[in-house]
Amino acid sequence: MKNIIINLSNSANKFFKKHIDIYDKFINNLKSVYNNNNTNIDIKAMKNYNNIYRMRIQKYRVIYKIINEEIIIIEVITAGNRGEIYKNFQ
Repeated sequence: MKNIIINLSNSANKFFKKHIDIYDKFINNLKSVYNNNNTNIDIKAMKNYNNIYRMRIQKYRVIYKIINEEIIIIEVITAGNRGEIYKNFQ
């Protein structure tokens, strides 16, 4: 089992405080993917970026970066609804 360390940006922290259910689902999805190799979770690599991924949770998107492979360090860059998330991410 791999250790997962999560660092939240200010905007992601603000979003997750309002959407605790999405945060819980995000954490469970990360554990499921990186510890159990579950492939049924909607995660895609962001084009033109290294180690940056997008996870879809209901109508929301969480953009995160994997910093280290052995102990998985996840830096959540931003989170929000589908219409706004990609405008704010650059």
